[in-house]
Amino acid sequence: MNPRIVVQQPQFLPWIGFWNKMLVADIYVMYAGVQFTRLDHENRVTIGKDVWLTIPVLHQNKLDVLFKDMRVGGDQKKLEKVVKTIQYQFMNKKCPYGGKLEDLCSLISKVRVGDPLLDILVSSTLELMKVMGIKREFQVDTMYRSGSKIEKLNETILLYSGRRKVDYFAGNAGLDYMGYHDLPAVDKTMYQVHSKGMNPHSILQLIATVDDPIPLIEKSCSWIDAEGNTYVLDNGSLYVTENPS
Repeated sequence: MNPRIVVQQPQFLPWIGFWNKMLVADIYVMYAGVQFTRLDHENRVTIGKDVWLTIPVLHQNKLDVLFKDMRVGGDQKKLEKVVKTIQYQFMNKKCPYGGKLEDLCSLISKVRVGDPLLDILVSSTLELMKVMGIKREFQVDTMYRSGSKIEKLNETILLYSGRRKVDYFAGNAGLDYMGYHDLPAVDKTMYQVHSKGMNPHSILQLIATVDDPIPLIEKSCSWIDAEGNTYVLDNGSLYVTENPS
């Protein structure tokens, strides 16, 4: 199989589906030269039903701010609340591995109002990769590109693949604007399928309660290609589990 590439917008302490993408990738590109999306998961995440961890941002109501230009807003007390909530929820007797989140809390505690939002999203993602033992080629793309979504994505893949033949792994939302054969830069496109009952909240709970989250992350999703073949991850490798032929 060709090298596998994932291109995805930054998220704050994201859910298990994000990390399944990370595990499937040989090359992971954090795609920050695009427009910031209000009220999504770029600067916030749920840790339970109706319980949010949020990094407040400036320009929250503007519609034309690029992700790379977003700044941390609010006041310092709101940032302190994020750390205290993580400590309360995941660093207690019910969470035997909650101590793994100590360095993450230290990172967040150093964030100040006016800092680039992207900085804490990159550093927290790298920290959680370290905690879970995930090693991937990790790139942060802040270039603004003109054109359609597909044209911009194709150009990004060409840049980070070094124009090698690669396979692109996309979230299932990509099917809203793109098919299996719309990216000239890739040999094959595959889409993620979420397992029923998959935890929609931050990965923090899994890290804090399970010694090795990786096998559970691998099993959380499957991948489908244009021919209808279904693939799953096992120990970093993709295996076909269903073949329509």
